[in-house]
Amino acid sequence: MKPLADKPTAEVIGVDDVRGALSPVSPAGRRLAETLEAYRPGQRPRWQHEMKRARATNRWALENEDQVPRAESVLGEVPKIDGVSQSLQQPEQRRDPLADVDLFRIKRFLYHGRQLLVNFPGLAAAQEVPVDPARKKFADLLGSLHPDGTDHPRFHLSDALNDELADVRRRRRDADDRLREVRGELEASVVEDYGGSFDIQGAWRPPEGEDEREAVPDGGPGADPRLRHSAGAWRVWSDELEELRDRRDSLDARIDDLEQACRGDLTEKLSEEVEWLDRMATHLAKADLRLAKARLIEQLNGCWPEWSEEDELAEGAASLEGARHPHILRRAETVQPIDIRIGTRPIVVMGPNMGGKSALLRMVGLAQWCAQHALPVPADGYRFRPVESIVYVGSEEPHAADAEEGLSSFGREIHRIVEHMRRDEVPSLWLLDEVGRGTHPEDGADLAVSIVEALASRGHRVVAATHFPELAVLESARNLRIKGLDESRDLDDALGRAAGDPDAVEAALRSAMDYQLEPADGSDVPRDARRVAEALGLDLT
Repeated sequence: MKPLADKPTAEVIGVDDVRGALSPVSPAGRRLAETLEAYRPGQRPRWQHEMKRARATNRWALENEDQVPRAESVLGEVPKIDGVSQSLQQPEQRRDPLADVDLFRIKRFLYHGRQLLVNFPGLAAAQEVPVDPARKKFADLLGSLHPDGTDHPRFHLSDALNDELADVRRRRRDADDRLREVRGELEASVVEDYGGSFDIQGAWRPPEGEDEREAVPDGGPGADPRLRHSAGAWRVWSDELEELRDRRDSLDARIDDLEQACRGDLTEKLSEEVEWLDRMATHLAKADLRLAKARLIEQLNGCWPEWSEEDELAEGAASLEGARHPHILRRAETVQPIDIRIGTRPIVVMGPNMGGKSALLRMVGLAQWCAQHALPVPADGYRFRPVESIVYVGSEEPHAADAEEGLSSFGREIHRIVEHMRRDEVPSLWLLDEVGRGTHPEDGADLAVSIVEALASRGHRVVAATHFPELAVLESARNLRIKGLDESRDLDDALGRAAGDPDAVEAALRSAMDYQLEPADGSDVPRDARRVAEALGLDLT
């Protein structure tokens, strides 16, 4: 499935921040998190279903806070069974009996799945699992694997699976007991006659200082009928001992046949339930992922997004309220939440240097990415309509300053725009970060205007950050301005206290910056560059 945002865009808007915070505990849950589905236009029913289940899981977690760690502990023990499932789905004539390791995996899955349903039925119900029938099915299949009723996740082929197997195993144990008894008597008599000892492998070791062949009368083969020299050592031997060994080997072969037959029977039984097993595996993996989403909404102090119909938003596309980017949230100082409405008309955002234009683009992009992946959004509220893709173009793009295929940074930027426009994925959300800044100002401004107008005319949604006055007065766009440095704050005093400490200077600038958006008419393009540069230590006197 094609990703909603390509790798450069994903890196810029902070997808890794979200993926890093989303941490299911089971192997299958983690795989779901790595391959999150992006819901696109026309998939609203499927998105709504996932959101309904995620919200239900979140409610359960909030109402049963003390049970969540225990539920996650159980989910963390649930193994992936997709490999076993594929084996079970082979046609009967090609299906080999499952190995013990696979049967062990299935038993662990059934055991821990039943534990979840028994101890946390509310969590299971939030996934639309029919709790009582599912619990009975788990118990029945566990009984098929272990008819003796053992209540643990370990596995062995039980005697209760086959009466003949139980009988042969008993006779094998009896033969082994008698073999040890006979061998022990022979070894004791040899030690009594010649001294020395027998090691754990049944090899006789003469008394210290004696040669083992000379220690036996006549020193040659057959010198003592109780001993035979084999595998480099003297070992006890008798007709009864050989008979017992042959009997044991014969019983072992029969046991192998009967155990393989039991594996075949269990494999056949499980193959009849493979669809149910796969369905339950999906339910458990999604329960794990949705619990991770519940943790994520708390970590982000975020909200669940809402998919809007065409006529539900005045601006026509998205309404983002109280947005905070996760990267910004890691800072110690207070974060100013941002509101913005995005419509079919392009948005042009002006603002001072270090005024948060790039951060605004990242917040808009990440909110859209989270919403279309049915994830919590780092905001107080987000109503949106989906897009086919999210495209970032600008200086924040990884390696944007490096040449690519012999192109300058300007050429690389244009190449990226051309590439995505050719894909014709309409509507896409385009995040343009000072497009055209890498060439002559007049040419760059004219080009930026043309790009924004072309994208909008094709039905794309555009949010563009710029310093170009020509773009800031574009009549077809909605022009906004980040307010910038707040003159009412004592910036000079704050900068004086932070002198000599670049991090403190940057923090002082951020604290004095008003990041809220206001309508702009294009005549008030911020001109704070010199003041910001001086605050950062540039002395041009």
